[in-house]
Amino acid sequence: MIPRNFSLQRLPQGLSALLRGNTLKAKSFKSAGWTVGGFTLQYGLRLVSTLFLTRLLTPEAFGLMSLAFVIVSGLLLLSDIGTTPSIIRSKRGEDPAFLQTAWTLHIVRGGIITFVACLLAWPLSVLYDEPLLLPIVLAISVTALLEGLTSIGIPLARRHMALSKITILDLTTYTAQITVTILLAWYFRSVWALVAGVLFGSMLKVVLSHMIMPPFQHALRWDKETLSEIVTFGRWILLATLLTFLGGRGIIAIQGTMVPIDILGMLAIAGTLAWAVRELAGSLLDNIAFPVLAQIIRERPQDAARTLHKIQMVLILGGVPCFLVLSFIAQDLIGLMYDDRYAMAGPFLSLMALNGALGLLSMPYQNALLAAGESRLHAFIMGLWACLMISAVFIGFHIGGVIGMLAVIGLANVPVLMASALLAWRRGLANLQLDLIAVAILGAAYAITLPGLM
Repeated sequence: MIPRNFSLQRLPQGLSALLRGNTLKAKSFKSAGWTVGGFTLQYGLRLVSTLFLTRLLTPEAFGLMSLAFVIVSGLLLLSDIGTTPSIIRSKRGEDPAFLQTAWTLHIVRGGIITFVACLLAWPLSVLYDEPLLLPIVLAISVTALLEGLTSIGIPLARRHMALSKITILDLTTYTAQITVTILLAWYFRSVWALVAGVLFGSMLKVVLSHMIMPPFQHALRWDKETLSEIVTFGRWILLATLLTFLGGRGIIAIQGTMVPIDILGMLAIAGTLAWAVRELAGSLLDNIAFPVLAQIIRERPQDAARTLHKIQMVLILGGVPCFLVLSFIAQDLIGLMYDDRYAMAGPFLSLMALNGALGLLSMPYQNALLAAGESRLHAFIMGLWACLMISAVFIGFHIGGVIGMLAVIGLANVPVLMASALLAWRRGLANLQLDLIAVAILGAAYAITLPGLM
């Protein structure tokens, strides 16, 4: 508990200056605090909700929701032309004409995605032989339209690394969403509790985003100069997000054709735990590293390599040990948290945690390429990653079922890291020594873990 007489003057002078200052370093420090604090609280809420929901609902319910989310989130990624990165890195990122045009693009995109998802709902329910998938996708598709209506103040706040209000918005929305979901699941014991909770959360976020974020005169606008800038930079972002989906969440769609729906649900449960550290790392990179690197590259590019090296150090020293611990306690953790119906999630989690650690290593390089405006090279890396991930699913499943599939997916991250590091090295940004040490440690962890799971 914070004492009433607490004051920043009581803190060490350097820390007090950081908390009070408005320098790039001060904003980074404060943004990191909000990001880590907000993520920790939100992830804690997610874990608590999962503990309740897995006792109220069957694995099949989580499998169905995984497929529905893959479809809608996939369409969102497939239509991402990079408006948020454009706002963060553009010199016109605070121009009202630029922001209003970007908001208009968000709305148009959301409406198109909702329409396309509705068209795809029936064919996909037939493909997966899951009749319930039709009404679930129809309902979830509305979230795309709602997302387009959220305040443009959110990406504008990310540009300035002013994350306090974004964190409050996310925590408030998510707390209300999981509360409604758990109550509905307790009463109905149906997958529709998950659907209703998601819709409620999306609607609440739209309303609160316009109330909490700094006021802005939202209006429909179609500025040609803005469109040209966003599309020029964003066309490669669009390709990269398409490839990111194919190699990421799109894998779930492929897995859904290969494994029973209950196994897919257990993969989703394991993924909730396995991707925690990577999601936090992604938030730190998107909210702090990317804006910092973009500003440094704009103003003093000679410092970019040193800054990226610091980012890598924090990410590797903080993230890799967390993944290793999670991998080694995975089966005991699943046994402690869930009932016997979810026991298979333990071995899945053990390998998915190691895969997450390997995937973490290339993320700073990808952010550096985007911050430098190299969206085409970023798209190339994502293309390589997607091809390797999709191939790994089929090859690994053929060799060793689900465990084999997860093991080969992990191996496929190594060439991606090598390509990312090479591109960064050619620009004087890579630190190959750090990468080699981390890969060696993770290789030993795979050698210890895999024999006991096969």
